Amino acid sequence: EDLMEQGESFQVDFEEDENVHLRNQRVPLPLSKLVFGFANGWALDTGDKVVFMDPQSIQSAYHSLVDDDGKLQQPRGFMFWVIGEEGKNQVDFVPELNKILKIRPNNNDMRSLKDCTAANKTS
Repeated sequence: EDLMEQGESFQVDFEEDENVHLRNQRVPLPLSKLVFGFANGWALDTGDKVVFMDPQSIQSAYHSLVDDDGKLQQPRGFMFWVIGEEGKNQVDFVPELNKILKIRPNNNDMRSLKDCTAANKTS
C-alpha cells in the first residue's frame, strides 16, 4: 500500500516478536517528518547489493507526491551517503538534490563538494 493511501501510517506487526511486548498497531509516519536517504555514485559499483536512484528518478518521484487537491505533500527532505564519495561516477547529489528541493535560490552557484574541496586545497 502507498503511504498516502494508508493515512500516513504504517502497520507494524509487533506481536511477531515475543520480546517486544506490544500489540500490532499502525504507527504514524507523516510524510512531513520523513527523510529519504539515497546512496550516491559509489552504489553503481556494488552490483545488485544497493539500489541506486538517479537524480531524475528522485525528481520524478518527488513530483508525484501530490494530493487530490494538487498540493505537493513534501517530505522533510533528502540525505545521501557517503559524502566522501560525492562526485564518484559523475554523480553529484549536492547540486542535483538542490534542483529538486530548491533550497539554495541560485542553483548556478552550487558546486560539487569535489570542486569545493579542490578549491580549498589550492588556496
